[in-house]
Amino acid sequence: MKLKVRWAKTDHIAIALSGGVDSIVLYHLLNEEYKNTYKSLTVMHVNHGVREESDGEERILEKLARENGHLFLSTKLDIESFTQQKGRTARYQFFRDMMERHHIDYCLTAHHKDDDIETVLYELLSGRHLYGIGIKPVHDTFLRPMLGVYKKEIKRYANRHKLTILEDASNESDHYTRNYIRHHIVPEIDAHPSLQKDALTVFKRDYLEMESLVKSHVHAFLKDKHTHSRQSFNELNKIVQLRVLSALFDAYIERSFLEECVSVLRSDTAQIELIKDDKTLVVSYDSFTVIEKVEEESIEELVITSPGKYSFNGYMIVVESLETSITARTRRPGDRITIPNVGTKKVNRVFIDEKVPNDLRDKMPIIVIPDGQIIAVGPIYNIIKSFNHLKFDINLEIKESFHDIKK
Repeated sequence: MKLKVRWAKTDHIAIALSGGVDSIVLYHLLNEEYKNTYKSLTVMHVNHGVREESDGEERILEKLARENGHLFLSTKLDIESFTQQKGRTARYQFFRDMMERHHIDYCLTAHHKDDDIETVLYELLSGRHLYGIGIKPVHDTFLRPMLGVYKKEIKRYANRHKLTILEDASNESDHYTRNYIRHHIVPEIDAHPSLQKDALTVFKRDYLEMESLVKSHVHAFLKDKHTHSRQSFNELNKIVQLRVLSALFDAYIERSFLEECVSVLRSDTAQIELIKDDKTLVVSYDSFTVIEKVEEESIEELVITSPGKYSFNGYMIVVESLETSITARTRRPGDRITIPNVGTKKVNRVFIDEKVPNDLRDKMPIIVIPDGQIIAVGPIYNIIKSFNHLKFDINLEIKESFHDIKK
């Protein structure tokens, strides 16, 4: 049986050893035919603590590793309401921690070709293929050297070498979706004369080729930009749109939420926020972005009596000269500003005309002089020079990131 060797003779490698036939065969191969392909081998085992046999199996595997002169690292999980996903997350976290602590270059897992085919089916039939498909032969520092080997070959090898296998009865239960696919769907494919499960391997290869094209379009759209044009987004292919949003949220997001985002961006909705966990899609007129919500204490009023730089809800008020006090405050009902050569205008209308996002309208500083007149609305209007009757000198500038959102 041939392994795909992606490690060097100078590497310290580890194997994730569960005791099942797949990992036992991989372990045997590493100790026999492939013992000269690495510098040292460490055995890592995770006791999930959900079966009575788990502790005994851990002791058997530890004895096996020590007999072969290998370091044995193990942990016993204590997970409330155990699920396969929780177990997988904890398992890989343990592997990463041990690899860092013991300076391990690669961790080898015993995933094989049947696992890959079942994964492709699972991702297709559960609608999870948006984020890639199948098992990666290389993922970070994890290697799958048996990914090109069928399960039947692994079993033949185990029988031929009379290897001791630790059977996990839960692998026979259809309670887990992957087991159902393995027990009921794959056999039907094998039995049908017009179906070939190897076609799924070919499909995976084709999909990954197309995936590289999609990624290039996503990268080009997102490159060096914090905010994005709705019009440009709506000109993209649908699958590229979904992947753009997935990249912006930087997490696994169910397709239904991404579809909702696409629908909103295609609609005539001027402003809206769609929240997912700790991130929010902010749609504002002709642009959109995804931001991470940070709880900040909002300032409603700030009295300024001397020149200097003042922070106000994310804005910077730069006062270069000042002979009286001014007040920076948030908007109030009925606020109006007198614009030279235009007349008076409601501040709310200013926000609408300038397409100021809703979340900024309650943060933008309104600058008021002692008699109550508004002389500036954020960075939009600064009409101090038009107040020729003022007996004091005011020179100020307001800086912020709003115009970055408009671009």
